[in-house]
Amino acid sequence: MDFSGWDLLIQLPMKPVYFWLILAVALAGVEMMTLTFFVLPFSLGSLIAAVAALITADVNTQIWICALASLGWLVVCQILYRRYQRDTPHKVKSNVDALVGKKALVTEEIVGEAKRGFVKIGGEVWSAISPDEQKLIPGTAVYVHAVEGAKVIVSIHPPVEEEERLAATGT
Repeated sequence: MDFSGWDLLIQLPMKPVYFWLILAVALAGVEMMTLTFFVLPFSLGSLIAAVAALITADVNTQIWICALASLGWLVVCQILYRRYQRDTPHKVKSNVDALVGKKALVTEEIVGEAKRGFVKIGGEVWSAISPDEQKLIPGTAVYVHAVEGAKVIVSIHPPVEEEERLAATGT
């Protein structure tokens, strides 16, 4: 039995259509594990090759169809991804960036920047200061304006969103 080149696919003990379907499902499973949208085009290419296997028995043609379809889907996915990135007006905030704009509850008195206190944000306690020279007593609802290292900057006034700030300044 010679297992070199394209002959490997011909010598499988199953119809090529089943091989392509199994490969498509396996690659889709890998895509679900990685969530990178890189393996998805190859899964779709294998699916198209399965359709080609129903039409033609020539394995070389099926392999070329799989390769070209995978490459085509890879290009399409990249174009769609770049268009999505370009058309999305704001980036999704994560980690500490996601804290900006959230409500917090003062747990220990804060007096401006002179006396640090503590706030509770979503179950976590953070060291906090306030740029306003006002006294914030425990139980006061405040908004997070920024995160600097391990402390948050809070105020009783909600932060102005970037779009609103730009509209207000006329730029």
